[in-house]
Amino acid sequence: MGFGEAVTSGINNITNFEGRASRPEFWWFVLAVWVIEVVLLGLINAVFDGFFGNLLSFVVWAVGFVAIVSVAVRRLHDVGQTTWLAILWFIPCVFLVPLFYSVQPSSPGANAYGPPPS
Repeated sequence: MGFGEAVTSGINNITNFEGRASRPEFWWFVLAVWVIEVVLLGLINAVFDGFFGNLLSFVVWAVGFVAIVSVAVRRLHDVGQTTWLAILWFIPCVFLVPLFYSVQPSSPGANAYGPPPS
């Protein structure tokens, strides 16, 4: 899966916390979200000030947060791990556990979370 395909798949599944996401889909989509957030937050901070700027920044951050959590949950499903493991992403030093799973190869064939990603 290439960059464009991964970003398209991530956007289409932005609120989908079921199913599976391959390694390339996860990493390309996370990279795209981070870059888009940095650019948008920079533009917002340069153009807007005060409450409206803070509100726009929060909306950009919240959408990016949901997008990354959804693809992270689907990535954990791809290696056969539970959704609850995604909580560890937000605990300092312990985030290495889900990071370890995010670089593992997909579990072969179907697992409890569905067929392998295409």
